[in-house]
Amino acid sequence: MKEREDLKEEKFIGKALELYSLSSIEKDKLKQRIVESGGKIRLIVHPFHDSEGDYGEEINEREVLLRTRFEKTVASKDEKSLPIFLFIDWDVFDSTTAYLDDLGIAKDVYLVATDKEETAPIKTGKGADGVRFPLHETHYQYEWFDFKKVLKGCGVREILMDGMKLEIDKKPIHCMGTTIMNLRSEFSVDVGGMVSPDRRNDYKKWESGVSGK
Repeated sequence: MKEREDLKEEKFIGKALELYSLSSIEKDKLKQRIVESGGKIRLIVHPFHDSEGDYGEEINEREVLLRTRFEKTVASKDEKSLPIFLFIDWDVFDSTTAYLDDLGIAKDVYLVATDKEETAPIKTGKGADGVRFPLHETHYQYEWFDFKKVLKGCGVREILMDGMKLEIDKKPIHCMGTTIMNLRSEFSVDVGGMVSPDRRNDYKKWESGVSGK
């Protein structure tokens, strides 16, 4: 029985890695995984709320359910699962990394820090005291350009997106909306079932209207 438990634990060998700080070996491993997935990745935008929820509002029942589903997805041992990228607010980046390592993940997941106001993927640094801080470009479009360049360099062509704060107005808005609108012109973007408060059907209706289908 003990041997079986040890073998089970050994399968959880993934790490939470910062995308912009990958070693050459880690980059090659990621590229190979993307080749195996046919150029498709899963991007989860701001999946983990704190006890108060993002922006200070109370977490609703669906968001609690989604958080559990996010955890199961990240920890999945399915050999055919897509490479997972996570957008994480820069000020909870380190605590989220530690949380994921404690959670136990079977495959590496790739974390990208984001600005809290604009949901732009940003690079970060650390001071002598070990405290993380954001490194901003002059304009956020440069940071989106850098992120898209990394994805293309890894062979990404398709993105399945999940996460909190999907709302469809005249277009997708807030965290997921900003991400969708910055990526859909250069990648094939779809929305999965792990979204809130609007759902995948709401996105598909908007997408159909835009494309004229």
